[in-house]
Amino acid sequence: MNQEELIKELRKNLNDNTAAKEAAHFLSQIELRESLDYLISLLGEKISKEKRIEIIQILGNSKQEKAVEPLKKMLSDENKEIKVSALYSLVKIRNPKVIPILEDAVNIEETKAVALEGLGEMADLIPTERKEEIVDILLNSLNSEEIKPASPAGREEAIVSLGKIKDKRAIPHLIKLFGDSSEEIKKIILKNLGDIRGEEVKEFLSEKLKEEKGIKAEIIVELEKLYFQREDIISSAVMPLNKGLS
Repeated sequence: MNQEELIKELRKNLNDNTAAKEAAHFLSQIELRESLDYLISLLGEKISKEKRIEIIQILGNSKQEKAVEPLKKMLSDENKEIKVSALYSLVKIRNPKVIPILEDAVNIEETKAVALEGLGEMADLIPTERKEEIVDILLNSLNSEEIKPASPAGREEAIVSLGKIKDKRAIPHLIKLFGDSSEEIKKIILKNLGDIRGEEVKEFLSEKLKEEKGIKAEIIVELEKLYFQREDIISSAVMPLNKGLS
């Protein structure tokens, strides 16, 4: 079945209650792919910022590799909204070619936070041989003077991305940051330490359960995840609790 015949069959299904939604979505994807070149060409024309951002978002939703280079060019635009929209769309495409673009975008103040977030979102696409280098970028950003209390958003994205990549080298850095952080940042650190896992994390959380007051609930949640996921629940500690409730 060629594409013309496929489109014809899909259109027939638009009146079928059981398949109309799926057929409409399929048709929209075919139409989008066919119009991609035209949309990309419009980015080179004199159009409004709003129209440019709309096209950038469509290109991201298309998830097509051919949209990567045109979106990369938008990172040189003078308008911050266009830069940020382009970077978000590049992350949506989820292509390994986007990773070095994100690395470069970390060095641009206007796109730094989005780039840090994007590296975490694409953690599963980072080649093994590049993982250490990416983690170093995140750790450097985490410890940078630019991401201190005056810039909590950038700090948060670095923490979350380290949690998604799950590299244990991040543990001591997050533990050190914990002591100097606000309660809200501490909660984010707890969640991402729990995602990285490991004995060092378990010991740290156990100690903080004794010391911290305002975030005890969050600490308990992460400890519970560690014990259950690792299947090393202390049965002797659980049994007396069960007896006490009976």
